[in-house]
Amino acid sequence: MTQRGSQVVYQTGVRVIGGVADVAVGTPVCKTGRTTGTTCGTVLAKDVTYNYPDGIVTGLIETDLCAKGGDSGAPLFSTTGGYGSRSAYGAFGILSGSTGFCDVPGFRSSFQPLPEVMSTYQLALAPRY
Repeated sequence: MTQRGSQVVYQTGVRVIGGVADVAVGTPVCKTGRTTGTTCGTVLAKDVTYNYPDGIVTGLIETDLCAKGGDSGAPLFSTTGGYGSRSAYGAFGILSGSTGFCDVPGFRSSFQPLPEVMSTYQLALAPRY
């Protein structure tokens, strides 16, 4: 039987997303992007403002996860379960951008909080079957 529902690719498999949640500073997280694949790290700050070439974006989640061009829109998710069930993982954000090269000390990546995105566009997680 194939399990359907809200999932995210994680290394060699998938993680079932059981809930969309706010995330606390210090939380261990991962993202899976088209360019860099799965990278993991920590939430460093919340409600951060980034000044991108196209304009200023406020209210972002800041992490130390490696992200490069082509990763935009990658999901930010928990590394442990407990979001809706013991095996379901939480989703926190969508990759917005980064400060440059991953191997440079002080590198940061930013994510638009997912609860805000889901609310704005009236979205909901697909049910598990």
